[in-house]
Amino acid sequence: MVHNTGESFEDIVKGIQTVSLQTQEVTSTVIEVNYQSHIMVKLIENIALITQQTSGSTQQVAASIEEQTVSMQEISSAITMLNNITEELEKDIKRFKI
Repeated sequence: MVHNTGESFEDIVKGIQTVSLQTQEVTSTVIEVNYQSHIMVKLIENIALITQQTSGSTQQVAASIEEQTVSMQEISSAITMLNNITEELEKDIKRFKI
């Protein structure tokens, strides 16, 4: 009986050691997952920042394009006015020719 009790205690100790080793492995895995999660969060934050910067740049480009479009419309109007003035001048010049 004492022999059986000793073997039982040895089995219990081996079981505890096995569980302890498995717990250490799980702890290591959890620490690694936590570390990798932290890295992923940082990467996602960087992506969000880049997205915001790109969005801001896109808005600036759109505003510049809009300003250029307005300028081109103004230039087009000025050209049309100059064409009209030129036509009027040509008509006036023809009247004075002898």
